Amino acid sequence: MPILNKPEQFGDLYIEVSIVLPSTVNKADIPKLQKIFPPKVLKYDESKISKVEMKQITQKEKRAKEEEDEGIRYGPGQHRHGENVQCAQQ
Repeated sequence: MPILNKPEQFGDLYIEVSIVLPSTVNKADIPKLQKIFPPKVLKYDESKISKVEMKQITQKEKRAKEEEDEGIRYGPGQHRHGENVQCAQQ
């Protein structure tokens, strides 16, 4: 979009839209809505699908994973606030 009083310059146009959806729908309106908004057909390649086995983890395994992730995120010896943790000399 051209900038006001500067025809040689252009900028971005942002439009903010607010949509209010009803909390209930009349049964007679459902076919009309389905015609306007057809269901989305999901397309995928069967050869790219891999099956995985889900397993429930224990709280101990969850904590260990979180601690491992925290170590990767902050680096060895560093914690959330950036302070370095050092062992005390004995």
